[in-house]
Amino acid sequence: MEPAIGLAVHVSYKRSEKEIERIRGFSASRWTIWRRLGEFSDHQCLFGDMKNIPYVFLMPDGTKVHLQGPGGIDLGQKEMRWALASTGVSQPFDIVGIWIDWSWEKIAKDLKNRLDYEKLQVLISDGEPGMENLLTEGMRHQRSIFHGKKDFPFILYQDGFKKNDQKELKDLLKSIPAINFSNGQIESISEDDKSKVSELCQRTEDDFDQLIEILDSEKYPKARVYIQNLSKSISTFFSLMA
Repeated sequence: MEPAIGLAVHVSYKRSEKEIERIRGFSASRWTIWRRLGEFSDHQCLFGDMKNIPYVFLMPDGTKVHLQGPGGIDLGQKEMRWALASTGVSQPFDIVGIWIDWSWEKIAKDLKNRLDYEKLQVLISDGEPGMENLLTEGMRHQRSIFHGKKDFPFILYQDGFKKNDQKELKDLLKSIPAINFSNGQIESISEDDKSKVSELCQRTEDDFDQLIEILDSEKYPKARVYIQNLSKSISTFFSLMA
């Protein structure tokens, strides 16, 4: 069933059946492919009460998927969203939920019913609108550094500045300590380095203030708001290490 189900992710069940039959000389029917994929989903995607697991980090994400209904009916694009959780630094992340076409508000209610939410300390996210519903009192937010760097040029473009006009501002963002800190540097930090971490945290705040001052609200309206929001939650990991 593996090749047929693999193809069904990209094409209709009918086309999947025909293509596997062409390649291998035989295939399960499209109805069997549909049924077995449903059975696999029902078995793998059950997430019940997980309040006994002391998760402290929550990391949600999502992407658009194209859905098909019975008979290959095109159901259009929907949001597939998921959440991972970890019990601490250097601990693996477990899948704690997968949802199709659910709002972040509805997902938050589901997770708060199934996880020990009071133990969660940090939400790690790319800052997608609506994810703030996953925050609760006492919980901190760590924005994705990767998305922070990746999205800034696009925001500048929305303000009317093309690639050749962005270099100085992109270089300023990349020079901020929290933005250019690598996983290797984080893993090498010891107890003796905590004073240096505090210094880097302060430098990050000061450098963001400087960048926000440069981004005039009339000239860079979208970029200024973006950097203001980014600066509030990009260096949480520094403060946790300090």
